[in-house]
Amino acid sequence: MFCVMICNMERNAYLIATKYMLYLAACAVTKRKPDADLLKDVDLSNLYGVSQRHMMTSCVAYALLDAGIEDARFQKALASAKRKAVLFEADKTALFSQRYLSKTRGNQNVTPI
Repeated sequence: MFCVMICNMERNAYLIATKYMLYLAACAVTKRKPDADLLKDVDLSNLYGVSQRHMMTSCVAYALLDAGIEDARFQKALASAKRKAVLFEADKTALFSQRYLSKTRGNQNVTPI
């Protein structure tokens, strides 16, 4: 039952991929370069499935790039995360500039965020 629920992989494969994911996420967060020798046996399909399930794909993608490992799925996830960050920043800037302009023009109908 466990392997049906978790990305259609065996329990042992899931646990191994989870360990790789945690290691890579820690490397990305602490800005350390992952050990390429340690990652030579990683199953990228399982790693991608586990990373997607835990919403860590872009974080793991940064670490994989630092290790010199390129995979199209991880690169696509990284590009998507960057695109979302840019759009979020643009929306935030537009929202706060509109709010600021409303306050400076004396509009009392500004709702708090």
